[in-house]
Amino acid sequence: VKEKLGLSYGSTKQLHDVVDSVPRRAGSWKTKHLTFADRPNEKFTLRHRHILDAIRSLWGDPELTKYLVFQPGELHADKTCSRRLYNEMWTGKWWSFIQTKLPAGHTLAPLIFSTDKTQLTQFSGSRQAYPVYLTLGNIPNRLRRKPSAMASILVAYLPVDKMSKGRISKRDMGSRYQRLFHAAMAHIMEPLKEAGQNGVEMTSGDGAVRMVHPVLASYVADYPEQCLVTCAKYGTCPKCRVRVDKLGDPLDGVAMRTPDWTLDIMSCARAGTSSKTAYFDACMAQDVSGHVPKPFWAGLPHTNIHLSTTPDVLHQLYQGVLKHLISWCQSVLTEAELDRRIRCLPRALGLRHFKNGISALSQVSGTERKNMGKILLACLVGSPMTESGITACRAILDFIYLAQYSTHDDETLKYMDDALNTWDANKGYFLRVGVRDHFNIPKLHSSAIT
Repeated sequence: VKEKLGLSYGSTKQLHDVVDSVPRRAGSWKTKHLTFADRPNEKFTLRHRHILDAIRSLWGDPELTKYLVFQPGELHADKTCSRRLYNEMWTGKWWSFIQTKLPAGHTLAPLIFSTDKTQLTQFSGSRQAYPVYLTLGNIPNRLRRKPSAMASILVAYLPVDKMSKGRISKRDMGSRYQRLFHAAMAHIMEPLKEAGQNGVEMTSGDGAVRMVHPVLASYVADYPEQCLVTCAKYGTCPKCRVRVDKLGDPLDGVAMRTPDWTLDIMSCARAGTSSKTAYFDACMAQDVSGHVPKPFWAGLPHTNIHLSTTPDVLHQLYQGVLKHLISWCQSVLTEAELDRRIRCLPRALGLRHFKNGISALSQVSGTERKNMGKILLACLVGSPMTESGITACRAILDFIYLAQYSTHDDETLKYMDDALNTWDANKGYFLRVGVRDHFNIPKLHSSAIT
């Protein structure tokens, strides 16, 4: 059979050897064991690829070569250039700004990271995985989201090993897990410090060699991970310095967080205290996490981690903002009345018919939440909710749908601002009817400031 088919292997073992001899796409996997100084025998396993090998793999992929963009530019809707469009990363202002800081002839590789701790099983020890994915802003958005294009690479599995408690307090346990995350990410990101500052030669799929500066441009995560990554105190905004009790106020004149400001808070707290507890309290008083002494992004060139954190539509808008809005509507109408109205809705193309209402649903998926948003406004017409309340709900729904536009211009961005202004003008209805005491909700605030 081997001779007739012209096979290069004669057994299953030889076939496996041939497969194993194929060079890996993004370099070999490495193992790093992390420990704490007071517990040297307790090891936490980090599995990762060399970050530059992963970047070179995407940069040199022949299938992606003709789609890669190597320089920033402006996209306009007409010849008069009076209406600028924003869709891909290269059409934005950030890339143009960073490009001016690079030497002439060098190009930028905007790195887009995403992490999300995943529950693999509820049984057999409650297994978890903590993957880190990487893609490039040079690749068009339609390809980055296409699994068959393989434009996103798994670069690491962060440690998920359970920590033995011993005599450690609950707060110290949480601090250790956060320090472990930053230590693992710092090890992965270390090569980017020199490469991002001085550049590194990379060959694209067409054979062209360019001096490339890989820079962390975007970090996609849900709200808890945004706080973890940016070292913001949980419950505050990871982008601005608004205090917790002011999150529901209008955003006029808001002071933004910067890496230097966060690091200065940590440095001053470290210099002015003599114990971990005092350091923790000093940082927390300034709305900075006191769990982490040194963030992984410290020293990364051209990186503003607070601006880089990007909320995703699923967790931030649908499973966050819309979830709150639906619960407020249930409080105003009662769950039974809202369910009755939902059941009475006629079937329609593109709409899900919730034949039993929505109050009995548990562990609502993102798709189910999207379908609820499609029918919510229709169920409020003719209800006890006043026009002000319905207008507030419409404004939130308008913002959610406008945020998902694939292409924006100054006009559509103004539509989003108008939706937020309409919400601010009418949200007092929920305070007057006693549904809410305040609107200091981090997910709602950070979605508006994004």
